[in-house]
Amino acid sequence: MRSHSDPGFLPSHATDTVQISTARASLELRAGQSIASKWVVWAVCVVTVFVLPADLPLWVRLCWALPVIAMAEVNWRVCTCVMTGLAQSGPQGLRARQIWLWWMTAINQALMGSTVWWFGYTGNLTLAAVGTSLQLIYLSAAMINAATHPTTFISGAWINLVLAILYWATHSMVSIPLVLALAGMGLVLSRLSVHMAQSFEESIGMRYENQRLLAKLEEEKQIANEATQFKSQFLSNISHEIRTPISAITSMSYLVLKSELTAKQRRYVEMIDQCSLHLRKLINQILDLSKMDAGMLLLEHSEFRLSQALDNVLTMNEDAATAKDLALSLHVKPGTPERLLGDELRLTEVLLNFVSNAIKFTEQGSVRVEIAQLAQTTERVQLKFSVHDTGIGIEPEHFDALFKSFSQADSSTSRKYGGTGLGLAIAKTLVEMMDGEVGVHSEPQMGSIFWFTAWFGRPEAERAALNGAPQPLELPAWPNRVQTDVSDPVTPQTDKASPPLATDDSPSALLGHRLAWLAAHDDPAALDLLNTHTTELKRRLGASFERIQSAVRQYDLPKACRLLEAIGYTGPAAPPPRRPPKRLPGSLQPAFWWWTTPPPTWP
Repeated sequence: MRSHSDPGFLPSHATDTVQISTARASLELRAGQSIASKWVVWAVCVVTVFVLPADLPLWVRLCWALPVIAMAEVNWRVCTCVMTGLAQSGPQGLRARQIWLWWMTAINQALMGSTVWWFGYTGNLTLAAVGTSLQLIYLSAAMINAATHPTTFISGAWINLVLAILYWATHSMVSIPLVLALAGMGLVLSRLSVHMAQSFEESIGMRYENQRLLAKLEEEKQIANEATQFKSQFLSNISHEIRTPISAITSMSYLVLKSELTAKQRRYVEMIDQCSLHLRKLINQILDLSKMDAGMLLLEHSEFRLSQALDNVLTMNEDAATAKDLALSLHVKPGTPERLLGDELRLTEVLLNFVSNAIKFTEQGSVRVEIAQLAQTTERVQLKFSVHDTGIGIEPEHFDALFKSFSQADSSTSRKYGGTGLGLAIAKTLVEMMDGEVGVHSEPQMGSIFWFTAWFGRPEAERAALNGAPQPLELPAWPNRVQTDVSDPVTPQTDKASPPLATDDSPSALLGHRLAWLAAHDDPAALDLLNTHTTELKRRLGASFERIQSAVRQYDLPKACRLLEAIGYTGPAAPPPRRPPKRLPGSLQPAFWWWTTPPPTWP
């Protein structure tokens, strides 16, 4: 327990911070009360002069009232001086101010203690009782200062009460009970003032302690922020340093896989390639996490096609779904806008995480992606993305841990399925940056539904189509791309206008067959062919063109071959027959003659 300071005057060389703070607070309270009471004292004196009975001469009343009014003015001036520079005063200045107020209080109480003598001047005990009542009223008003400085209050109270006791003891022997009551009142007030002073000092001590703790907390918070920034900077630097050799390993392993290898060598290099890709993904997650901690991750706001983003998500996950014989499908509800303003890369990242998790935790059945519009304004639209799976499900008590960094549903999950627990935490932060929410519905062994909402802007063309008023969207949506056959993970999406058949024997059909042949033989020349004849192939392949183009540009030629075979373009063991294409009279050789027929011999 803290020992309370001496209730007397502050030592000139005091060092106790709480003691100094208590003295400063008490001076401020006492001086403020005296300044505020100036006009109250004046009003009481004026009223008293006019309401006293005529038995008391006017000159007696004025001899009492005028000094009291002057006393109030002097108090106001003294207390104004006390308040000046109080906050900057040291122990010596505070002690001097305490002495000023002690003298002021002693004079005030002595002046008020003379009231009973003035009012009882004629020996009228009734008027003397009125004077004693005024003394006690003033003493009660001074109780507000009882806790601030007991020495001052007790000294003044006894000066006031002793003058009243002396009057009654000398003017009336029957007033002995009143004398005793006044003396007892003085003792009670003295003891009460000491207790109040102790409580006042404790409150000041608690306030100072709270301020000290807040200052310490702010200091520790600053240290924690600096440590967090250092950690983020360290993670960013070390991740960049690690990613450089990892990128080299990935690139070189890809080139090695394109060379002639034995089955054993290929298996080793594929393992190196898979591990390096996994490590690069982990490093990218750490980089994203460090950017989020540092507040440096910003979203783009550019126009993109939602269908392209969804196609990329399914394309990058269909091999994993095929390996586990899972049906991977997409369902887009009518009215969902095709063109949006936002960050396509971050949206794709969130969807990739949800879909890849669904595939990882699903052993049989299907994974379905659903998109629907929830709300819209003239400027923005809110979409909901849901990923349904038929996997292992999650216990409800583990929901809270899903979207926290470095955590999964339970410890056995990371041991069995792998993962760091960063993906969902990053996804949650990205969704919140898109003004959305994230959630999950799941039951053990019944599958899960991971969903999130996000707001996107509208391009100018779509805003103009709405004529400035919110209404249900009537914009055309692309057909649902549903993988109905589990054995064929690349079932093509049919467009409203069906593309020409692969067997129509036209020059553009030969282009498709040539591309399939190059893809089947893992020939990088497929990329040149695709870039040279983009227009013809896009018209020929229809809705499948973008997926085929993406696979070829990623040098995933086996996948491109499967996509082409799914729509009828096959890559035979030998190149397509070199038949001259049909020519119209007077026409030139087609632009793709260079691989269909030998170059013509000009005369």
